[in-house]
Amino acid sequence: MTLKVDQHQIFRNEYEEELLNKMTEHKWKVSMHAKSNTVDVRQQSLRPGEVAIQHDFTEALTLKHNEEIQSKHFGDSTTVSIEGYTYHYKNPGDEDTSLDFHSYFSDEKTQ
Repeated sequence: MTLKVDQHQIFRNEYEEELLNKMTEHKWKVSMHAKSNTVDVRQQSLRPGEVAIQHDFTEALTLKHNEEIQSKHFGDSTTVSIEGYTYHYKNPGDEDTSLDFHSYFSDEKTQ
């Protein structure tokens, strides 16, 4: 009589449980450090007169004009950037959190 060894069962016994535990811990860490978890807590803890600011990263854009002459097209392009900020705040005497969003446009190299 011979004992048949199932490779799948060996894998499950030796690796699967440990890997599932690591994945479960990783998913928990991701959910705890996710933007939706941290931003909501910060906004909910605001007191009247306080402000929470969230910065949206800068987007670099290149301007193209409809009726551009060829000499301007080669090597003389204008770049602009857009930067956004979200402000969450509570006014004194107000229970709800208010939100303002501001965009800043710039045609300079540094912001």
